[in-house]
Amino acid sequence: MGNWLLRIIVVVLFIGYLTTFNYGGCGGGNDSSDRGSSGTPLTQVTSPNPANDATHVSITQQLGWASVSGATSYDVYFGTTSPGAFMGNQTGTTYNPGVSITSSLSWVSASGATSYDVYFGTTTGFVIPAQAGIQTTSYNPGTLNYSATYYWRIDSKNSAGMTAGNIWSFSTSLNTAPNLASIGNRLVNEGALLTFIRLSKKSLT
Repeated sequence: MGNWLLRIIVVVLFIGYLTTFNYGGCGGGNDSSDRGSSGTPLTQVTSPNPANDATHVSITQQLGWASVSGATSYDVYFGTTSPGAFMGNQTGTTYNPGVSITSSLSWVSASGATSYDVYFGTTTGFVIPAQAGIQTTSYNPGTLNYSATYYWRIDSKNSAGMTAGNIWSFSTSLNTAPNLASIGNRLVNEGALLTFIRLSKKSLT
């Protein structure tokens, strides 16, 4: 009788162990894709900036949102159609969807590097560096095109040789230049005609 009782206790303990292993977070029983570092379900992101369905938003607007308790990072989707293209995973609560056409490139210095070769262009087929052997950690590519995607790579060098860097990319902002038309001696700026006329009259008095 004692042996049977011992066997029953062992079986019950074993079943309890399997249950804990499969459903207690150690096995594959739970989907943890929407859980935080503590394993608790996360709430949705709130307080978007700009607000949902906002109008007349600046084209240089940076996106932002309220941090979610327990979240360790965020996947950012952005585009002209829902749900947008995946822009990457980040820990911060802001995202800049556009880059100025007069931006300069910069990077953190590589340990032991004495110079860098900069590759830059609209494709990844780099052949000749845009600038070779620079000893700074920044590069000015000049004025860029609007609404364009650029690719760049930094190779670090020293007396031991060269280490090729990763290829990075970014997209520039939309064209914000006003649509101007010359009419005689007057310059008409669409959407701002009255302001221009007032300024012209004021300057003549």
